[in-house]
Amino acid sequence: MTTNFKLILLSIIICFASLFVSINHVANSTETKDFFGGYVKKVTYCSCYYNPGVVLEIDDYSNNHQTLKVFYSVLLSRLWANYNVWSADTYVIGGYTIGVGTCENTATWKCSNSDTQPDGMVDYVRGIGTS
Repeated sequence: MTTNFKLILLSIIICFASLFVSINHVANSTETKDFFGGYVKKVTYCSCYYNPGVVLEIDDYSNNHQTLKVFYSVLLSRLWANYNVWSADTYVIGGYTIGVGTCENTATWKCSNSDTQPDGMVDYVRGIGTS
């Protein structure tokens, strides 16, 4: 095998291992808040190839209008009604797991943490819906 092929194969294995760890962490986490809901003020895109998604900064009505940052993962979160978490100026409701999820961006072949990190990740069971 060539060196390039070995590097590509190793990268793929590392990506799947990272995804497995993320899924296990979500599945084994027990600390959840029942609801979040409110107006999306800002959206930050997370372009890392093994866990793409967005961080939504929400004016959380269920928590006295505190700003809540939740990560919607394309691979691990569930999206309900109207399928719009990609832009601000929408209203959302859903459930999330506290302390889970990171926003990473791609710089060449490496993913690194973005400046915006979430308080938690939208979970798969309850998901998120928009209006």
